[in-house]
Amino acid sequence: MAHAATQTDEQPHRGLVTHIKLAGLAVLGICVISIPVTVALLLSTTGASDVLTIGDAPQREYPTPATAVERARCEPKRGYYALTFDGGPDAATTPRLVAALKRSRAVATFFDVGGRAARRADLVDLQRSVGHVASNGYSDAPLVEGPREQRVHELQVTARVLGYPNAWFRPPHGLTGAELDEDVRRAGLTPVHWTVDAAGDGLPAATIVERALQVRPAGIIRLDERAEATTDAVPEIVSALRKRGLCPGFLGEANATIKGANGIAFHVWAVKP
Repeated sequence: MAHAATQTDEQPHRGLVTHIKLAGLAVLGICVISIPVTVALLLSTTGASDVLTIGDAPQREYPTPATAVERARCEPKRGYYALTFDGGPDAATTPRLVAALKRSRAVATFFDVGGRAARRADLVDLQRSVGHVASNGYSDAPLVEGPREQRVHELQVTARVLGYPNAWFRPPHGLTGAELDEDVRRAGLTPVHWTVDAAGDGLPAATIVERALQVRPAGIIRLDERAEATTDAVPEIVSALRKRGLCPGFLGEANATIKGANGIAFHVWAVKP
């Protein structure tokens, strides 16, 4: 009888333990769901929801510049510089430009206009085969104008169009201001300008080369992707700078303040690819 009583006493105890465990799991489940929701609500009320999801996993696999980097075969006796192209992609010039970069064994960074990239994802993939893509805004219109909501929307939409996390943003036409810089940083991006400007309407290839060759170690060259003369100038730029011991590289955070050719200070320079 004593043994039977012990078993009878244990049954309610076990039932109580089971209920406690189930309750604990229920609370945990609620927390798992409610904490992110609560955070999202807090972000939406504080305005922090403007921050782009830079850490999101890509929805598909993208080409990488790994082969281009391996093909570079350049000895950086004096360091690196960065080739950067604004305003693309463009069906008339991007394929030729990428081919010229491949022949020159060079890498680059492409600051794409989101609206153009949305229409030609294949050209964006082509750019990635020799470098990185970054944001040049969505409509190519100056982002210092118009309401803040429009600026944030352009940054977000362009990031989604480009399809995978990218760190850099170049304001269209280099026009910027304190409010735009704040929005860019809140979006998780870093403003990038240039130390040498070799972009311009109607510039001949010889002038583009002449300007580009003024770059110094760690410098950034700005070029116009949609100009035919840019493609013609690239091989000569890369060849001449290679002879000087300068190799094409990518962009990286600088531990010093860089003064841009447009007079704007920023914190990015050229690094080893």
